[in-house]
Amino acid sequence: MRHIILPFLFLLALFGCEKIDDRPARIVSIPDELPTEQGNSVVILVNDSGWTKVRIDVGRAERYAQRFETLISESLEATFLNSGGGVNAVLFADSARIDDKSGDMCAFGDVRVYSQRNRTEVRTTQLCYSKESSMLHSEQSVAVNDSVRGRFIRGSGFESDDALTEYTFYNVTGEASSLPE
Repeated sequence: MRHIILPFLFLLALFGCEKIDDRPARIVSIPDELPTEQGNSVVILVNDSGWTKVRIDVGRAERYAQRFETLISESLEATFLNSGGGVNAVLFADSARIDDKSGDMCAFGDVRVYSQRNRTEVRTTQLCYSKESSMLHSEQSVAVNDSVRGRFIRGSGFESDDALTEYTFYNVTGEASSLPE
């Protein structure tokens, strides 16, 4: 029995050892039309000068490094923060595109922004955010429900700070002195 096991162990040792390939790994380039990173339940932080300006929670994100953009295709919740870490406003949207160079973002679909502190809500189909100026803007139809000032305004050509305290319409299509029921 010992004579059978010994040659078997010798053959196992001989064929069980492989030569390790010490060549460098082959680098595979990813085509521009495919994302370089993708994930579900992703958190994206937009920082500036040591503080977080926006925290973005998304259902699905795809980053395209060659194009310097991140596409969000499922449920977006962006929380705009002030320099002290307090919440200015929260934005909800169906999808978005983030410019990875500038940090600017455009949200699409059913877009809603709400500031609890200012009791103001904005509704539209497209709204963009500029990281540099911390401003929101849209050329689409926008409705603002301002509980503090007691008014409802509808128009297009909208611009506001990210706390919804100061906003401007360039084309007002309707204004009510009291809020709709």
